[in-house]
Order: sequence, then structure tokens, then C-alpha cells
Amino acid sequence: MIRYQLTYLLQRRDFRVSFLLMLFIAGGYPVFLVYTKLMQGADLGTVCDSRYAYMFFSHSDLMDYFPFIFPIISLFPAAISFNIDRNTNYYNIIVSKCGVRKYLYSYALIAILGGLFMMIFPLLINILFSYAMFPHTNYGLLYSNFYEDTYDLANNYSSYPFLQLLWHRYPILSDLYSALRASVCMSVFSLITYVTSVFIQPKYTFMSIIPVSLLVFSGRYLTEMLDSEVISLDFMQCIGSLETSECSIILFWSILAILTVISFAILHLKTKKDMI
Repeated sequence: MIRYQLTYLLQRRDFRVSFLLMLFIAGGYPVFLVYTKLMQGADLGTVCDSRYAYMFFSHSDLMDYFPFIFPIISLFPAAISFNIDRNTNYYNIIVSKCGVRKYLYSYALIAILGGLFMMIFPLLINILFSYAMFPHTNYGLLYSNFYEDTYDLANNYSSYPFLQLLWHRYPILSDLYSALRASVCMSVFSLITYVTSVFIQPKYTFMSIIPVSLLVFSGRYLTEMLDSEVISLDFMQCIGSLETSECSIILFWSILAILTVISFAILHLKTKKDMI
């Protein structure tokens, strides 16, 4: 059942279009930066570093758009196809053969895998293009942009948070860890959107993004209210490759785990109700 659903997911036109769109954004962003710098007559080796071209770099121009993009993307791994099944009566046919619980849980797994697939491959392409097109040599510019005391950063690593040190000393590991956080976050968001779609009519599928949108924007609002350097509830900030504390990352993983458990608990209640 799961293998069939995964094959069906990869063959769907809406999923392919959304995946190609993410791939275009991820691969096109470094190309856009190169084009912009060259049009300005700049030397890429002195004005930009490979870490700037990573699309989830905390100060990337794209970061302002991801709170709107993430909820929309979360529709495509499972929510849309699930409601298409219900519209075409395919849902009743499959449920009569395999049962409600197996069908809904297989879709939940597809939501998780689809969300992971939707993000991880475009981000790996983005990282590859970033390090291929830009040099990783411009330390002085990076340090002077983010820290007042360059010498202290270069010689007193123990006083800086782990993720900032990772970003400066092993940037590709930092970007890969950020890509992992973004991919897992998209998996959980896709699961939430799918579970929401189970309870609404197929023609209102787009409204399934409301819970995820509320999570993203309420987290950003609460972070601004707290105004803390230690704790951040902003999902996009926690995904970013810089300026995220260890406490925020631990809280980020904990929230994703809690949301996953809650989503499966709601789905379990739904299956029990439908089997009665």
C-alpha cells in the first residue's frame, strides 16, 4: 500500500510541478547572485562568500518569503491528492479493500516522506551550486558583518554558540544541518496539513494550510514579543544557518516531535470514529 502511494505521489503532476518550482528556486538563487554581482562589475572572490548563497542563510533575501511559501508547499505531498481521491470516490474503493486505518496511516507516511523529498533534494542542489559558484575565502567580510571584534571570534571560539562556530569553521556542515532542519520541518508541516484535510471538504483543501500558517506566524510574533537572544519560537529563524541558539534548536526539535505525536493522535481518533 505504501509503495503504491509513494509511486502515485511521484507520478502526480501537482507534486512534480511544486518540486520543480522548489528546485528552480534553490538552483536559481546562487545563479541570480552570481549574475547580480557580475552585472555590478564585482569580483566574486572579494564581495561574496559561498555561505551567502545558501537559500536558508539567516540573512538571505528569500527568508522573508518562506513564512508564506512553507504552508503552501505543505499542501502538495499528501493533502491535495487525498482530497482528489475523495472527490473521485477512489477513497471508498481503497478503504473497502484495505480498511480506513491502513489507508489513512499510509497517507500520513507519504505526507512525511513527500515533505522530506520536497525540501532535501532542492536544498542539496542549492548547497552544491553555492559552493561551486562562490569561493569560501572571504572570512574578513563575514566576520566584520556580524561581529564587532574580529580578532575575538578568530581566537576565542569558546565564547560563541555552537551553531555560529559551526557556521564559521565548518560551513558546509552548518548548511547541511540547516537543510536537515528545513526538510524535517516540512515533513511535519505536510503531516499537519494532511491531517487537517481529512476533516474538511475536498473543495476547501486550500484551507488545510491554516494550522501551519498559524504556527509559523504565531511563532514569529511570540519571538518578537519575547525579544530573547536565547529562545526563539520562529520556525524560519530556527531553520536558518546562523544566529540560532542551542536552546532554540532543542525547543525546535521538541515542538516538531510534539506536533507529530498530536497529529497521529488526532488521526488515530479519526480512524476509530470511522470504524465504529
